[in-house]
Amino acid sequence: MSLFSSVLNFLKPASGGESTPPGALPEKNTFEGSSATDGNSFLTELNTELIVNHGLVEDIQALRSMYRDDPRMTKITNRTARSMVKGGLQISTSANNKLLIKKFNEYMRRCGLKNRQALESYGRGFFLEGNLPLQWVIDTSNPSAPRVVRAIRMPTETIRPNVLKNGQIADVNEAYIQRNAITGEVLAKFPLWQMSLARLCPSNYDDMSAMGTPYMSSARAIW
Repeated sequence: MSLFSSVLNFLKPASGGESTPPGALPEKNTFEGSSATDGNSFLTELNTELIVNHGLVEDIQALRSMYRDDPRMTKITNRTARSMVKGGLQISTSANNKLLIKKFNEYMRRCGLKNRQALESYGRGFFLEGNLPLQWVIDTSNPSAPRVVRAIRMPTETIRPNVLKNGQIADVNEAYIQRNAITGEVLAKFPLWQMSLARLCPSNYDDMSAMGTPYMSSARAIW
């Protein structure tokens, strides 16, 4: 379960005094140059504030059609998703850590992560879309003790990382932007803590603008 172990972190809203969140650079750092490829850098400068990634949108829409229309594609996708989440989510720790195990199981129950259908849905999305954007929902009814209560899979084609030309997150408070894939209308903005994005074979992992590649993307022309 290495995929979900890396994705389903125990996240909470950032507050003063906490360390820099994973995926973001400290305010003061020694990074120089650019981690973005020329193509991604150009698209970032041109499109980040204007449109969604239409190349990825076309890929995803075509693969969804393949999934609906071709039983071979349906079979491959469903089998892969089932294998991906076989055994459910697990925590590696000593059996003596009873409190940790109890808290982990409570967390899984609260977020619906014991539901096999939900896990298989995450697996299908990751396989078909090449990305798994999960929005973490916080219960704020008790401001003194906010808790993560849901992990909701968002549609990849509407999510765009908000990055600088060098491929790094521009603002941890608006790390991801959701846009209508047709009109470009901004639907929501997410701070870095609120969304986890797992990417399948991105062209450059350190380029935050490089989205993942749908697993069956290369089969489109043959299909």
